[in-house]
Parts: sequence; structure tokens; C-alpha cells
Amino acid sequence: MRAHIQFPRSTQRRHFKIRPLWVILAILLAILLAGGVLVARQIPEWLRKAPKTSPAGWLENISAQSPEPLTIAWAYRPHTYTGRPEGLDVLAPTWFYVEGTAEKPELKTIAQLGESCDFAQFVSQAHADGLKIWGTAVSMTPELSAALVHSQEHTAAFAAQLAQYVTDYQLDGVNFDFENMDPDDKLLYSDFIAQCRAALPEGTVLSVCTNIRMRNPDPNNFWQCYDHETLAQHADYLCVMAYDQNGSFSQEDGPVASLEWVDASLQTLLEVVPSDKVLLGVPFYGRDYTYTQQGGEYLPAWKTNSKMTVPVYDRHIQRLLEEGSYQDLRGNTVTVSQWNAQGTWMEPEAARYYEFVDTDNNLHKMWFDDGQALSLKSKLARRYHLAGSAVWEFAYASDSLWQGLAQGYTLYTPGGAQVAALQDLLEQAQQLQWFSAEGDWMGTSADAPAALRQALNTAGYNAQKDEMTTGEYLILTAEDGTEYRIDFADDVLWPDAALGEKLGLADGQIELVPGSLRAQVAPLFAK
Repeated sequence: MRAHIQFPRSTQRRHFKIRPLWVILAILLAILLAGGVLVARQIPEWLRKAPKTSPAGWLENISAQSPEPLTIAWAYRPHTYTGRPEGLDVLAPTWFYVEGTAEKPELKTIAQLGESCDFAQFVSQAHADGLKIWGTAVSMTPELSAALVHSQEHTAAFAAQLAQYVTDYQLDGVNFDFENMDPDDKLLYSDFIAQCRAALPEGTVLSVCTNIRMRNPDPNNFWQCYDHETLAQHADYLCVMAYDQNGSFSQEDGPVASLEWVDASLQTLLEVVPSDKVLLGVPFYGRDYTYTQQGGEYLPAWKTNSKMTVPVYDRHIQRLLEEGSYQDLRGNTVTVSQWNAQGTWMEPEAARYYEFVDTDNNLHKMWFDDGQALSLKSKLARRYHLAGSAVWEFAYASDSLWQGLAQGYTLYTPGGAQVAALQDLLEQAQQLQWFSAEGDWMGTSADAPAALRQALNTAGYNAQKDEMTTGEYLILTAEDGTEYRIDFADDVLWPDAALGEKLGLADGQIELVPGSLRAQVAPLFAK
């Protein structure tokens, strides 16, 4: 679901580079807590001895193979089943809520809260469409969450009730969306998840929503209330809400989730969580920031009135472009008087930007993740070998957003002739020269072609049509003396036109397991 935590906005563009080989990856062992009792519950031994990995070790947590991507979408309190969009594997309806008092917290269904929903029929219809259902349990009240995790009795009652819902409604899995908790309780929350896992019927998929991980979290920040490493030990997936980078809490307008911010956040998370346990949270929404004119200049109105920034969906954007007005989520009709920007692609944010003055002389700045922005996020998920994506929220979707998200996962495998041609070329090659992104010579090796060939064997041959990005590059000297240039970044190789034509990959790339290129090739270079 949505997070609402403020993070500093990056002011420098970060180039997507591989970590140097000479960075030593190590595992640090740390004791999380020395012991002690919290109310009626003691922190278990397995939590006290949970290992911590090195901040440099995110490469070690990337799985050897990229898993078949899983796409899930949360649906906010849906009552009726409306069908399965192409590319969606799992729907996670927010059907269960922690209610009651701190003395007696209870897990209630939305039906018990006064809304009409035939859960069994909904699930049956979804299953007929090949769609799996993970029922989502929500707690946004700190006092109720604390009451649950501090009490063995309350935990047991919650777990038993959740397991009963799974059985009664034939759910395929459960999702936990507990937010705004006391950070001091993060280890107890991990144990709470472990006990719920033990109570669920065998085969039930368990996923947990978390915010992005901070290396040095603020102990007073209730949005940093997760111990990602220990949660991953007992959850099948962590649904990492990598959005709300900017919002009503921000000092300036900005994207919901810039690509560079998501990229850096993933590397921080992967220091402690295996990549194939991560579902990357992506937004199917943007934000409209309103500026009001004061003293002859436009000033951000949301700093004094948080309602002056509102979420916008694709349908809002399309209505603005087609009709020049839309009704925002506050119920106000916003009409364009003058456009300043109509969907400008912004770099390095990798998001769409809209700017206009309305008929009330307010300035609007909108940031939105369209299909292109989402394809770059799913491509990032594939590059890090993540389990897939998690969308907030199903009701905000459009065909173009689903298509964009799917596009980043699209791969094709080069044919046997292409593979054989590359293997023959590398087997007979005379040498490789290595150059930096700036064109500085970094070394020459006669043994490197064979090592590159082995690296390709290790990773398999995946290819994807893509634009080349400038990074380090290799000059391959073939047996006949012909030189071919191969650009690479993050272990993705882009053959130049001549080599691409030779291999039948003129507009393609060859992807390797992250780390394999440097690990197998770089040691052979010597100036």
C-alpha cells in the first residue's frame, strides 16, 4: 500500500555502475538484542542472533537466476470481482482490518465493518480466471499493532483468525500491511510474522509490506518500523513500497518514485534480503502540487495546507489532455488556462511532468509514472533478479500502465546460431582491451576472451531490445584482426553495429548475472 515517509531528494545524477571487483564483500555478524523482556513477550533467540551483512554485499544477495516475474496488485476494499488484466498474477484485496481496543485487538473483515462482499464467490471467480488471491490484513493504528506484537495471547488469536479466513475463503496467500508502528517493536513484529506463518495452512503464501530500508534509520520515525532481514526469514516475499519519495510532506514538488532513488533503495535493501524475495512496489499514481500566487510569485500551497497536493491517476491525466479539465480527488474541477508542459520526459527522474495555470490562477505541477517510467522500474527489477512487482493500486490502472510494466520484463533468447557465432568468435579472439567510460585504457588481456566466454556460459543468453547507455567498454580483436566494440554496464553487454550484425543482435543486448563480468574477466587485465 502507500507509505508516507519523507526522504531527502537526490540532487546528483547517479550513473548505473557495477561495484568494482576490488571492493571486498564481507559478512558482519551482529547481535540484535542482548536479551530482556518486553511486556509479556520475550524476543526469541533466533532474532537475537540474526546475522547482518556488509553494506558492500548487495551483489552477494542477487540470485543466480532471474525468476519468472510475479506481478501482484493491491485492491482497496473491493466488493465485487471485475476481471483479470493481462499480466496480473495475484490480486491482494484489503479485506481484513485490525480493529477493537488495545485490551482486545480483533481482526475484522470489511463485511463485519458494514460493507457487502461475498468473499468466497469473489475468490472463486478470480480462480476461474487463473488469478490468485492474497488476502491483505491491515493495521494503521500504532496502539493496536503494539498490543498485538507485545502479547502472545493476542498474537495467537490473530493468527488463528487469519488462518480461518484462509480456509473459509480458499485464499492462496496472505499479505500483511502493518504501517506506522513503533520502531522499538520491529523485532517483535518479525516474531509476530513468524508465529502467523506457523499457524497458516500449509502452502499459504505469506508476504509482508515494508518501506524502503535506511542504513541509519531515525529511531523516532514510525515509518521505519521493519527489520527487513528477519522478516525475510519467515516471509515468502517482502513487498517493498518504493514510492512516496515526495508528497505533502516535501519541501518541493517531485516524482513519486524517481528511478535513481528506487535504484539506490534497492541496493540498500539487497544488502540484507535475497533478491528473489523482493517484490518491487510501483505506483499507478502521481501527484498534483498546487502553487498559489502571493505577492506576485507562486508559492507552494501544500506547505500550509496538505490538501493542496493530491494523487492523480492516468484517467485524470488523459482527461486533462483531451478536455482541458478534470475533477480532482477533493471534488474540485480543475480547468487549464495555460499549459507550460504537457508530459515532458524528465531526466534523471525518469517520470512525466505536467505544468499548467488553472482558471483560478493557481499553478499546478504534476509528476506521473506513465508506461515508460514503469517499464524502466520493471527492467530494474529484472536486472536485480527480483521476484517481481507489486502495484498500488488496482483501481488506478489503465491498459497503458499494465503494458508498460510488462514491457520491462520482456526477454527473448537468441537462437542457437547466434550463440554459436559468439562462442566461436570468443574462442578464436586474440585479445580484449578494456576502457573506462571516459575512454581511458584500463588494460589488455589475451586470456580475457575465454573468460568472457565462460561468463556468458555461466549466465546463459538472455537478450532484450534496448537503447545502449554509455559506460565502460571492451575492444575485442578477432582472429582476422577485426576490432569490435562491446559496451557494458551492470553486466549488460551491448555489441556495436558490426558485432551485432554478425550475431544477429544489431538492436539487442546480452545480459549477464550481476557481478559475473568483473568477477571472471577483470582479474585477467594487467596494464
